[in-house]
Amino acid sequence: PISRITIKDNCVTKKFLWWTWESCDTYYYPDGHIYVNTPHGNVPLKGVKMRLWRWFYKCDVRIDGSGYYCSTERFNKLFVGNNMSYRILFDGQNGNNSWELKATIFGGACLWGSTADLGSHSPDGLTKVIYPGWSSWGKAVVSNAIYDYCDIARKDGIYPPPWPLDVATRNNKSTGDFVSSALAALNISLLYAMPNIMGLLAKLYSYIFSTFWPDLILNYTEKGEDYDYITATVWHELTHASQLTMMVNEKDFFWASDYWSANVYQQAKNG
Repeated sequence: PISRITIKDNCVTKKFLWWTWESCDTYYYPDGHIYVNTPHGNVPLKGVKMRLWRWFYKCDVRIDGSGYYCSTERFNKLFVGNNMSYRILFDGQNGNNSWELKATIFGGACLWGSTADLGSHSPDGLTKVIYPGWSSWGKAVVSNAIYDYCDIARKDGIYPPPWPLDVATRNNKSTGDFVSSALAALNISLLYAMPNIMGLLAKLYSYIFSTFWPDLILNYTEKGEDYDYITATVWHELTHASQLTMMVNEKDFFWASDYWSANVYQQAKNG
């Protein structure tokens, strides 16, 4: 990455009476580190994007595994409105694996990606720690858990979940109510799992709403003491997604869809 901060170019020496000074064109490559506060200390926020923008000019840059980001675009110094806005986009990537956390409506339908506004600051850059209680803390923990799961899966030879992965996140204050859905993209055999009018309606519902329905629904809290529980729950649910990838690769798409549909139907019936 560019090693950065503030860069001065085209410098000339100017003189007026007995005063002399150096005049330069100043521009910036904003950079910094983003961390998440946990019971185990501050850990880097990894793999998501930082959006830098000022007026009508913006730059999206990926935060690396150490929590560091650096603009790839140059921002010139302005005499008015020199500060710029910093925003986290929970659009994550680790190697070939990618995911996006989505805001939800109607209990799980997704229409837009989750973000976190870090405010307006100097174009020199911004280093920030996200603390429990902030609206972005739980989403940062969830995204980090997905990033770490990708590392674990590669190291241990586990199939990764399907990618790209749309993840609906919901702030649920109840610690014990972290939920995942079946991967909606694979669940195309409801008609066979429920061979009746309800199955037909479910099939039509899946066709109509598949564009808006996520692959995974994960709840979180904003409480620091829930950090380990949130992380463990994300990893648990991602193992189900990995299982589906394995089924598709070792069997086929339709076999995996039939199996998962029957599994969901059985659980719903027993519930």
